[in-house]
Amino acid sequence: MAVYVSPGRRRRRTIVAAVTALVVGIAIGVFLGRGTAGSIDDKVAATRSAAAAAAAGLSVLPLEYAQSFAGQGGGATADTVQQAGARVTTAVADTPWLPDLQRARVAAAVRAMTEAARRKAQPAQFDRAVGDVQNLVVQLFGVQIRGAIAPDGTP
Repeated sequence: MAVYVSPGRRRRRTIVAAVTALVVGIAIGVFLGRGTAGSIDDKVAATRSAAAAAAAGLSVLPLEYAQSFAGQGGGATADTVQQAGARVTTAVADTPWLPDLQRARVAAAVRAMTEAARRKAQPAQFDRAVGDVQNLVVQLFGVQIRGAIAPDGTP
């Protein structure tokens, strides 16, 4: 035997079912989104780690550059220096919270370092340029770099 349900009651049931499905769907989406998304702290830590690794990679360049400058073979070439600078630049580019002025300072220091290598500057000048890049990374990201070069060019 069929039970008569008025059209108004059917419409209400349909609306209630749709609203319930919508609320459940939103709740599930929020729960999954929060559970799978990385936190801001994770992003900051990853960026700091990348910046520290890129700047630490610069630590070997002065020795390699000095060997290359002295004609001992191997050593840092302008391409190697450019690649190391690109890693620093990429790490800085991944930090949207840094002001444009700070980004420009890093970019200028990286350009100075790569230009010094390209024009085959004296090793002491190159050491200072590398140290400038490393010091900026230390200042901006608050990281410690083993083997970092002081502004006066000493390790």
